[in-house]
Amino acid sequence: MKVDVSKSAYHEAPEARNEFTKAELRRLRLLLRRLRFLEAQVNVNGGLKNSGGSGGAAFAEWEVEALAFALTELGFLQEEQEQAASV
Repeated sequence: MKVDVSKSAYHEAPEARNEFTKAELRRLRLLLRRLRFLEAQVNVNGGLKNSGGSGGAAFAEWEVEALAFALTELGFLQEEQEQAASV
């Protein structure tokens, strides 16, 4: 599944390139790619709202929350205020 990055709510912070090593960036970008994939899956399938509480939908939403939390705490994701200002 090809994910349209422009439709994602999650973006790499501009300063991330200077704050992390190449190896760290590679790993963090892989996590961001997974986050965007799951975000698209939840958007396409409706998540818990439309799937009647299936386990797959619940795990997808939980994983989105967990990845977003971890990447934000590490300082890799752009803050919501920065995203609004850059649009």
